[in-house]
Amino acid sequence: MLGFGRFGRALGELFADAGIEVRAWDPVVPVEPPLAVDGPAGFAACDAVVLAVPVAATAPRRARCAPSSAQLSSCSTLRA
Repeated sequence: MLGFGRFGRALGELFADAGIEVRAWDPVVPVEPPLAVDGPAGFAACDAVVLAVPVAATAPRRARCAPSSAQLSSCSTLRA
């Protein structure tokens, strides 16, 4: 789990209760062992990574990754 503030911790607890192994890293909030990994590279062997950060923090990256209108049109026709 990238981001382990209030939401990340709550979601991590739900995952753990469901029997899902949880590892976490946060540049601001301390993550205690055994959950802590050593930076984002610590997720290399994970099957899935959850990004649990405020939406505003992801805005610059989302803007760069936003699909063009042509890509959206082709996606819409595939779903029709």
